[in-house]
Amino acid sequence: LLDIPLKKQENEQRLNTFKAELENSKEEQKHIQVKINECDLETKARQEKIDKLRQQQLQLKSNEEFRVLEKEVATIKKEMSSIEDDELVVMDELDKDAAGAREIQAKLKDAEGLVAHDNDALDQRRSNIETDLEDVRKARAEAANEIEDPRTLAAYERIFSNKRDYALVEVKNKACGGCHMNLPPNRILDAKKAQSLVACDFCGRLLYVV
Repeated sequence: LLDIPLKKQENEQRLNTFKAELENSKEEQKHIQVKINECDLETKARQEKIDKLRQQQLQLKSNEEFRVLEKEVATIKKEMSSIEDDELVVMDELDKDAAGAREIQAKLKDAEGLVAHDNDALDQRRSNIETDLEDVRKARAEAANEIEDPRTLAAYERIFSNKRDYALVEVKNKACGGCHMNLPPNRILDAKKAQSLVACDFCGRLLYVV
């Protein structure tokens, strides 16, 4: 019962891993888009500069001045071509990152379905355990009421509270069924007689022999 919240936490961590990957991918796409926008702005600025140079060429009177401006236009076009090449590379990165994000999104969706199904199963399991646990508590209370000697019940409760697993264990192969230490013959004989409470010398659990 105590393990169920831990399993649900593990499920949530699985989803958070995919969500974090998806968020990182989206942030990377934003950075890439900023680079693309910067390339567009640089290309636009150079095109505007070329347009201005073309207007200046219309007002020139000498071929020499025309050739100087034409050379400057060619230089700017070369720069634009380099920027466009860089932009194509960045756009390819954006496409790959977008494809990766879609893949992560698909995995997240699948994981959400599995986690929802698993959590439903855990909820049903918890309900069943709580029902069984209530039945055990009732049976235990009824069994405790049948014990005539309150000191016997108190000893059992004290040992159980201390050990948290078993207060009463069977002697097996001359050893305590709780701590598995070998018992003295007289302890085994006393436990077999069952005339009084017999405790293990090592762990303190109560002993019985079938």
